[in-house]
Amino acid sequence: MDLSGARNDAELYLAQGASAPSMEPALDSFWIDYYCRMSDEWAQFADFAGAAITCKAGKTSNGTSQTISSPCTMIWPVVLHGRLSIQTKRRTMKLRVGEPWMSAKDYARSLRGLTLNLLVADIGAALAFQRGVLGASIVYSDPDFAVCSGYGAEWMLHADHTYENHPMRKTVNATHLRGGGLEVRIHGCDPDAAEAAARRLGFEVLSPATDQGHGLREVYIRDPDGYVWVPDVHR
Repeated sequence: MDLSGARNDAELYLAQGASAPSMEPALDSFWIDYYCRMSDEWAQFADFAGAAITCKAGKTSNGTSQTISSPCTMIWPVVLHGRLSIQTKRRTMKLRVGEPWMSAKDYARSLRGLTLNLLVADIGAALAFQRGVLGASIVYSDPDFAVCSGYGAEWMLHADHTYENHPMRKTVNATHLRGGGLEVRIHGCDPDAAEAAARRLGFEVLSPATDQGHGLREVYIRDPDGYVWVPDVHR
């Protein structure tokens, strides 16, 4: 059984699995299946492993107190000298099944000028913000990677686990809030509508929609990963 989907926070994914069908805005059927499947697999594994593993902070209780601290950790039960033990192994993970809508090389060749690529803890949660608050279109998404577009721009999201062996991952781990000092402006995105959606969906509004002296009406909103987005329109 592939249990990599349980990741390092079993309780979080069990909760997501239970709430996936009723999330706002509605998730694509792929994501509902993805989260529910993780929930089901973890339940089967917990039942099999019994007291050898807990759902608290991903810690095993087999005498080692080893913390499963990365979504790139595989876990599986084995019996050593007649005793059940939880084995772990780190690996660079891609959760995608099948082929993407285009190859990485073809997509890279299509990029021009300035592009934005944000590392996120969870693609599904990030897309809920992109779609529900910013009104972005999702060009492509899978558990590892997504391309969003809107307002004449296109930007990328990569899940943290895809950068497990990249130096950039250390900068994310060392950052309390991602994107500190960065504001991502979306020109032409209605700030009042974005603020209303953010409040309805439970996202943090740092500064409400306000007319500024430079001629823009803008709102500051923090996404699930800590990045600050600033939808604005000309006044």
